[in-house]
Amino acid sequence: MTYSETSPLTKNTRVHRCVVFGFLILLLLPSMVGLLELGSDNPSLGNEKRNKEVWPKTALLMPDPARYTAQVNRFMNDHIGLRETLLKLHAKFQYRLLNRAISDKAVIGKNGWLFYSERDVLKSADQRPSFGKPEAADWLAPLIDYQRIIEGHGGKLVVVLVPEKHHVYPEYLPSSYRYTRNGRRADVIENMAASVGVKVINLLDPMLAKKSSGKLYLKSDSHWTQRGAYVAYRELVKELQLNKPTLPFNSWEKLKEIEPVRGSGDLAALLNLSHEFEEEYERHIPVHKQEGIDLDTPNRLSLLLIGDSFSARLHDFLPSSFIGTLFVHHRFATLPTTVVSKRTPDIVVVEIIERALGEPLVITE
Repeated sequence: MTYSETSPLTKNTRVHRCVVFGFLILLLLPSMVGLLELGSDNPSLGNEKRNKEVWPKTALLMPDPARYTAQVNRFMNDHIGLRETLLKLHAKFQYRLLNRAISDKAVIGKNGWLFYSERDVLKSADQRPSFGKPEAADWLAPLIDYQRIIEGHGGKLVVVLVPEKHHVYPEYLPSSYRYTRNGRRADVIENMAASVGVKVINLLDPMLAKKSSGKLYLKSDSHWTQRGAYVAYRELVKELQLNKPTLPFNSWEKLKEIEPVRGSGDLAALLNLSHEFEEEYERHIPVHKQEGIDLDTPNRLSLLLIGDSFSARLHDFLPSSFIGTLFVHHRFATLPTTVVSKRTPDIVVVEIIERALGEPLVITE
């Protein structure tokens, strides 16, 4: 009895070799693609607001081998081929099958609403935060000094506190969160500000009153919409008109609406789920870009806006009431003085999102 070339033994050997060869290709493919993509951009790292990990410098004696190998591991994770594709597939799997997010920087709420959760932002949604009068006094202290500087140059200070999205739309938080407003930082600061002479506009109640007019925050983004920013503009002008009734003001009805678009915001991108959370964006032409709007109206005040990313939408409305509007980003930490002395604005607005109220701002040049 003889064995033919196509005996079962030979077939099994070939199958085993093919399986082993295919498995090796699957293992090596990401590394090979990673070499080809070396130096290319990774959108997910941009969403995470960090740069790619670099290869660690080789130390002859390697005094800290654990740290060295950890950095090598982070380098491999950031430069592996098909990284973006694999992350997106993983994110879709987690969301569609388990309704979970792949990042602890955002949570998935009800009806497709996403909420920013980094830096203990949702702490006040789940328990009473440890922020009381001593913390509020510490936070207001540099603003009291800053106000003296502004008033020394003939200006007025107004502080605008922007609420986190979950305070405006707590009904869409995940069921596991027990929402409470008690002890909210902005409320504590507002209550103390009047006694120390700093004007604070706490936007939460005005925004709650305008919820029925339209979407004030995007479902998939941590930022407000034009409607949300308009509430801040309206409250700011209302406050200033107490002393200057002739200060011009443009109502929402004067804005020209344009074609809405579909897309998704920063929270969806952070979770690698941009396509899963697309929504329609309501859009209006900013006041200062519309025809027929007179920006030479008298009685306008000069304004310096010191703010964060929320100020971009606020600037859609300010030029119709203020002249020479200048925006400076405070980077969640600083209050510049040089620009105040050089520009001598009539009004200085410090706009700040609630998550940045944990640490006092610092006065700088």
